[in-house]
Order: sequence, then C-alpha cells, then structure tokens
Amino acid sequence: MPGTPDLLEKLLCELPAAHDAAMDEVALNDRVYKAVDAALGSIAREHYPGIGNWQSEQLRQLADHISGHALSFTLELSHLDFAGQR
Repeated sequence: MPGTPDLLEKLLCELPAAHDAAMDEVALNDRVYKAVDAALGSIAREHYPGIGNWQSEQLRQLADHISGHALSFTLELSHLDFAGQR
C-alpha cells in the first residue's frame, strides 16, 4: 500500500505524546479521587462524631462505600471533562 510506511512513521512519532497525555490524565484522576475520598471521609467524621465508636468492620464498610463513591465521581467528572473538550 502506498504511503503506509509514512503513516506508520507518523503514528510512531505521535505515540510518545499520546502516552504522556494519558499518564497526565491518570495522574489528574488520581489526585481528584484522593481529594474526593478525603473530603467525604472528613464530612462523615465531622457530621457523625459517633463514628469514632464504631467497630473496625463498620469503619471498613464505610471506607469501602466512600471509596466507591469517590471513584464513581472521579470517573464521571473525567468523562464530562472529555466530552466538554470535544
């Protein structure tokens, strides 16, 4: 096929930039996830001081729920950001 080596060379040249952009996106999502996870935990502790008396299994379940919500929020925000950039 005529032009195929040129196309492959072009794609190979673009690959490092695409990789860097993907890694930047992963790092951003990680920062957002950690911030949301921490904020939800802080809200729970602030508004429900009795949490300090919970059993470790209850605390683990709460942490799992908070983590799940933080992940869902982060993914949804990432998808909205992607759609907004189009």
